[in-house]
Amino acid sequence: MEVTVRLQNVTKKIKNKTIIDDLSFDVFGGEIFGFLGPNGAGKTTTIRMIVGLMKLSDGDVFICGDSIKHSFEKAIGHVGAIVENPEMYKYLTGYDNLKHYARMSPGVEKSRIDEVIELVGLKARIHDKVKTYSLGMRQRLGLAQALLHKPKVLILDEPTNGLDPQGIREIRDYLKELSRNEGMTVIVSSHLLSEMEMMCDRFCIIQNGKLIDIQNTHEEEAETTAKMLQVQVDPVKKACKLIADTFPDYHPEVVDGALRLQVTYDLIPEVIKLLVMGDCAVYGVETVTISLEEKFLQITGAGGQIQ
Repeated sequence: MEVTVRLQNVTKKIKNKTIIDDLSFDVFGGEIFGFLGPNGAGKTTTIRMIVGLMKLSDGDVFICGDSIKHSFEKAIGHVGAIVENPEMYKYLTGYDNLKHYARMSPGVEKSRIDEVIELVGLKARIHDKVKTYSLGMRQRLGLAQALLHKPKVLILDEPTNGLDPQGIREIRDYLKELSRNEGMTVIVSSHLLSEMEMMCDRFCIIQNGKLIDIQNTHEEEAETTAKMLQVQVDPVKKACKLIADTFPDYHPEVVDGALRLQVTYDLIPEVIKLLVMGDCAVYGVETVTISLEEKFLQITGAGGQIQ
């Protein structure tokens, strides 16, 4: 797959304190890439460096092969972005804001302005002044502005901030459409882990300015892969002891009244047979998919909180 965004040994130091420490990863064309990190991890700082709002101390960022350090105008020409909150001229209408931005982007015609207005669902209010817009409406207008010049890379910091559930779903569906049908690369950060799970193809986690892990959001597991097994069983404490004594490498625990343990697929029948033969009543067995929230807490520790 084509690499559209590459961070190469990106480092940021402020007053001899390392904020971002040798960060490297690739983002591919046509994927939605999630960017996660606990509070103060350096997530927003990294995004600001990618779009040139903050200078790199070391390393480089390549966008569609062009270097932010050496070919900034060419590199940033591939990018549309909302970093933190979109800023608009509040005394102008939404339409006039888009017209003003279009003048700074060669090749943007009136038909394109009308197209993005329709796409983000602002047609009914586009001729009202921005000062009358809700936070969610300003977020939609910011997204329309970022899309005007048909960027190859879209970078969004908290894109669903202030939107109602319907608006969140509409933005999510539209971002998926952009990545699937137009091959646009989308890099998105959010504190809504459930939303990231539904939206992203892959995600990375940074902590204390360092890359901790990159994972696929929905990994297909082979039958030999360890799976999280949940068993509704009674008595559950006796069941835990039976498994711990028979399979010392496994570490069963009780979660919400059910027995949970990570076990390979081929051993699931043996575990159930052990419980039944040990006079434990088994009422239900299921494999549990580990959510993005659980993955995040496993990687960062239970105290990790998203920005």
